[in-house]
Amino acid sequence: MPESIGEGKTVEAATEAALMDLGCKKEEAEIEVLQEAVKGIFGRTKAARVKVIYNRTNENAEGLKKEDKTEISERISRENMHEASIQGQNIVTKILTLMGIENVKIKAKEEESTITLDIQCEPEGLLIGRQGQTLSSLQYLVNRVIHNTVNKQIRYIVDVGGYKIRHKTILEKMANRIAQKVSDSKEEEQLKAMSAYDRRIIHVCVKDNPEVTTYSLGEGNFRRVVIAPKDKAVPSEQ
Repeated sequence: MPESIGEGKTVEAATEAALMDLGCKKEEAEIEVLQEAVKGIFGRTKAARVKVIYNRTNENAEGLKKEDKTEISERISRENMHEASIQGQNIVTKILTLMGIENVKIKAKEEESTITLDIQCEPEGLLIGRQGQTLSSLQYLVNRVIHNTVNKQIRYIVDVGGYKIRHKTILEKMANRIAQKVSDSKEEEQLKAMSAYDRRIIHVCVKDNPEVTTYSLGEGNFRRVVIAPKDKAVPSEQ
């Protein structure tokens, strides 16, 4: 199931950041607090960290029998995805129009209970934002609006010109290249500061590499991934 690690000054802020990244509501997610916010010396505060796992059946999961959960799954599979896709495209178009963005084309991809809406517009950078933050916010907004009018079991992924796929590919190539360098040199390498979403891509990419391991250092916007030799002692703060 999709998951994201959010960070913030409070647990609530960290949770909201992860929910925004996944484009889902709190009721549709499993939430695990990894670290409470802690005040340090000189007024500095260690950010709170929360893991959010998207679970579309979580909202109705409590107290359901096995047969009931199966029925929910079957109902989702019978959902008219094409109709939901059209509704999603219409809502995205309205949001972009309010933002002053016109001449927009949207390519929709329907897969199980997920619909990907890939926006084609100029300039793309306006919707992507720094480190994809604007795009993540747009995805969160779209899901919140759509879930009020369309089956809540459907999850929408919003992309711009295939940015997320390209960005993920670039990060994975970099992670594999640095992992090989670490494996050869036996010296750890620190990557640049990244968002929680990007850091997770790095962690997942090299997690099955038998020669290296990963951990994170820093706080908030300065948090970064470290790729280290497998036998290196990893700091307790992950």
